[in-house]
Amino acid sequence: METITSYKYIVRKAETHEPMIQETRVSVRDVVEQWKMGVSLEEIPSIHPHITLAQVFEALAYYQDNKEIKNEL
Repeated sequence: METITSYKYIVRKAETHEPMIQETRVSVRDVVEQWKMGVSLEEIPSIHPHITLAQVFEALAYYQDNKEIKNEL
């Protein structure tokens, strides 16, 4: 089960509350960690071919907008 957020592509898993890209197993944490390791935003969908560039951008927006929970990400 998932909890809807105010973001189009981001949900929170009910059991862990971890933010995820909707209908995937890709977490916001996965996207952020790849970005921090220097992977370009355009390359991330090639690593996870079932997500779009728009979903990558929204995952980073979610991360930036929720600075108080960054330690969870």
